Amino acid sequence: MTILCFRIVLLSLAVSAAWSQQPPVRSPEVTPGGMVTFRLNAPKATDVTVSGEFMKGTKAFQKDENGVWSVTVGPIAPEIYYYNYTIDGVRTIDPHNPDVKTGSTPSTISSILEVKGSSAAIYDGQSVPHGEIRTNWYESKSLKTLRRLTVYTPPGYDADTQVRYPVLYLFHGANADETAWTRLGHVNLILDNLLASRRAKPFVVVMPFGYGVPPGTQGNDVAFSRDLTEDVIPFVQSRYRVSTDRAQRAIFGLSMGGGQSLSIGLSHLDLFSYIGGFSSGLRPADFAKTFASVVSNPQAINEQLKLLWIGCGNDDGAMANNRAFSEFLKEHKIKHTFRESEGAHTWMVWRRYLHEVAPMLFQEAQTADLEHLPGNGLTQHPFLYCGEWQNRSTSQQVMQIVRGGKVVWSYTNPLKGELGDCSLLANGNILFSRQFGASEITPDHKVVWNYDGPPGTEIHTTWPVDQDRVLIMQNGNPAKALVIRKSSNQIEKELVLPTRVPTGTHGQFRHIRMTPAGNFLVAHLDLGKVVEYSPDGKELWSVAAPSAWAAVRLKNGNTLISGNQRGWVREVNPKGETVWEINKDDLPGMPLYTVQEVSRLANGNTLINNWAGSAPQSEWPYTVQLIEITPDKKVVWALRDWNTLGPASSTQLLDEPGVKR
Repeated sequence: MTILCFRIVLLSLAVSAAWSQQPPVRSPEVTPGGMVTFRLNAPKATDVTVSGEFMKGTKAFQKDENGVWSVTVGPIAPEIYYYNYTIDGVRTIDPHNPDVKTGSTPSTISSILEVKGSSAAIYDGQSVPHGEIRTNWYESKSLKTLRRLTVYTPPGYDADTQVRYPVLYLFHGANADETAWTRLGHVNLILDNLLASRRAKPFVVVMPFGYGVPPGTQGNDVAFSRDLTEDVIPFVQSRYRVSTDRAQRAIFGLSMGGGQSLSIGLSHLDLFSYIGGFSSGLRPADFAKTFASVVSNPQAINEQLKLLWIGCGNDDGAMANNRAFSEFLKEHKIKHTFRESEGAHTWMVWRRYLHEVAPMLFQEAQTADLEHLPGNGLTQHPFLYCGEWQNRSTSQQVMQIVRGGKVVWSYTNPLKGELGDCSLLANGNILFSRQFGASEITPDHKVVWNYDGPPGTEIHTTWPVDQDRVLIMQNGNPAKALVIRKSSNQIEKELVLPTRVPTGTHGQFRHIRMTPAGNFLVAHLDLGKVVEYSPDGKELWSVAAPSAWAAVRLKNGNTLISGNQRGWVREVNPKGETVWEINKDDLPGMPLYTVQEVSRLANGNTLINNWAGSAPQSEWPYTVQLIEITPDKKVVWALRDWNTLGPASSTQLLDEPGVKR
């Protein structure tokens, strides 16, 4: 097990006496734009490189006249990463950085880099009620030794001694220990935040030490399984108010722990009803033997399982075996969820998986009762729908036209990039943005116009000004609003716009528009405001709007604005006063996430694109994608159909006046 003072000892060994006499060196240094500078005070070194989860390969340092080595990389996306230096061939940590990742073996030691984003991450500590992390020693009779485990209790655990909680047994991976999920996985903060937003039920988390024998020796799976079932579970049930009902017990793990959770859980369905693994350590050759009892009676297994969840990143070396396990289960008709995502064998993936899975636990299965939602579902309006499916594969970036409740036309973007804006033009063609460019296609998918953004730029706005001119918002350094003539592909107007982070391309703008007067109405996502600019760039009007995703000028002279990671829609008058608004939890049973495009219909109602692409997939079936709401805030249409449509970024109702039918 990790000794708590190990980190201090490592640092003191890593920093030589010569270094300690030098002036302080700051490393790593992170700029607001995500650029990171690493430094090392080592005058006698001859070769220094850095490697980390934020890049492929290594980067070489350069030494200055004072003997301080440095290198700058980036921009790096907001996340927590691990990195190491190699100094004259010796791999080590950054001696100037006190944040260190340790495990149960020396090979896992790395320095920690955290790049903060403009908004709180899922693992950030926030101003919400917090649970507690507790450490317990117990006597393992099966292993004949004293062992330690870590326990998370949710906020309010001690307030009512009559409440018994569900319990999740959560396992670490190889070369780690029972503290890994709190130190590196931030399990307590992730769950605190989910509980505060009412997206998960409160439950206790038990994190035991995953080795029943010394690392690298045979027999660990059997030894650990005995320790868990014969010692850990009885100890927890004697010390904590946890349910003894299998329906209130879950077992999950990552890597080595994922293999353990799947093999133990599926072999002990008398104990567990929620089972899963993240990037699980699995051996296809062992499937038939390890899971013989599972495949022998699939009907009974399916009846006992409330959830069987397997996830793995596409760049993870464990993907092939995890995919093979999913195919094995599918072949034997075992119901399960197989989640493929971006990412490798890292805590970045596992934290996201925990955030995604936690809301699924200990809740009776819900169904999307479409008939209970206001309106007539897919038949309410004919519409063009553009779904930006963030962090999914290209094949899932789809536009669709729905008429009479059925998809009558669809188009899958063949190029890399998210779909943002989309419009049905008077000539019957479709104009759309595709993150790295813009296109116009005919109904039979023929491309008749293209604009490709320069390298390093992104395009999420493509809006028809008239039959020939197109408004494009080109995120980048610098960011530019462009008016382009399609007939000649010439830029007619170029307006350079300010940004908070010039290198933070993705987070600068989403949907901008032009006013009837020909001015630019710009929702500054990263600056937190909406500004109206004259054609020559003069600021005519502005209003504060945190994380604004879209803005449109209404016929009454007011401005309709949407956005924020917490979901809101506001109508403001020319004085900047809010005259009408909808906030995240104003509509019972229909919480708003990030609202992308928003529009005012001819009947006076407001159409909200309730994009949920950044929400856990577990919440999608219960999330309304489109909402039509009256001025007095009555919902007349709520569309929730995830079998047909993805997350909503842009929607054009085709029964509105002036739209080609």
